[in-house]
Amino acid sequence: MNPDFYFVEAGKKALGGDLTSALDYLKRGLAINPTHYFCAFNHGVLLFKFGLIAEAADEFYALTKIYSKEAWPSYNLAICLLCMGLPQSAPAPRKSQLDDLSQLTANQRYEMVGPLCQQAIEHSTD
Repeated sequence: MNPDFYFVEAGKKALGGDLTSALDYLKRGLAINPTHYFCAFNHGVLLFKFGLIAEAADEFYALTKIYSKEAWPSYNLAICLLCMGLPQSAPAPRKSQLDDLSQLTANQRYEMVGPLCQQAIEHSTD
């Protein structure tokens, strides 16, 4: 088995609503290759969905160091830091990253970020 296999299986589990199993599959992929982009990125997303914002931020921070040209880890790290009340710690995006994100409409950006922040707020009050 390789990390790609576990990434695909995690996707199947997540689409079926079994996020705990999806997280387990991603961890298995990361055990083989700790820097596998898709396993690590989706691992961070699921950590965020479970309300583990600081852990998700750590995952996205590591990805920004390894994959510095990718916009999404920086974007998700910034969202985590904002949800944690640390906006001054958010990384400054590079021009190429802003160009990637600027392709999205404001509604598309809100559709991605709004529900995640709402989930974080709901989990923080549990």
